[in-house]
Amino acid sequence: MTELIHLANRSLEDMHWSIKFSPRQSLLRAGFAPFVCIATLATSIQAADVKVYECDQDGTLTFSQEPCGDQPQQLDIQYDQPDQEQTESAISAARNRQFEADNIAQSDVLDNEIQRTEQQINRLQSERQERLAEMSQQEFRGSEERDEEAWITQMNQKMESVDQDYKARIISETARLDRLRAQRAALPRPGGVQSSPGNEGTNPLN
Repeated sequence: MTELIHLANRSLEDMHWSIKFSPRQSLLRAGFAPFVCIATLATSIQAADVKVYECDQDGTLTFSQEPCGDQPQQLDIQYDQPDQEQTESAISAARNRQFEADNIAQSDVLDNEIQRTEQQINRLQSERQERLAEMSQQEFRGSEERDEEAWITQMNQKMESVDQDYKARIISETARLDRLRAQRAALPRPGGVQSSPGNEGTNPLN
């Protein structure tokens, strides 16, 4: 809620020119039209007891919160409070900004998780193929020194166990990847358009 109020205040500031100034510090010097200076200062005044002085210092027109120069002239500053429509518009803009920021942050998290899961699936697929290839070579070499039929049966059982283990892990990671992609696709893009669902439901064991 604090962040929303902060953003709303920023939106209101966008509707009015504002300048922050400190005591005894010149706010705006020659080079800008005086009426622009006064209008700018007026929008930054939020309390009736704040005073603004127009001063002539060595031929330079200066505005300050405290008397300055030889003959300072106090200005009559009236602050134009934002109306209800402006306030509601600012709150709505702040809410939209916060919503977009949350979506961007969530999108980044999901994108990172999707990438990590894809890499994990690729790693498991490579390991599976390498392990099965190694065991196939081991089966071929061992059959020359042992009872061929018993050895082949034993190795086939081991290969089947390894294969099933990797398949289960790959399927689990793929299901997680599909969920992440679905969550990512459900996030609205700027303008209210949802993301593309991507390559969901692909066969991870090809």
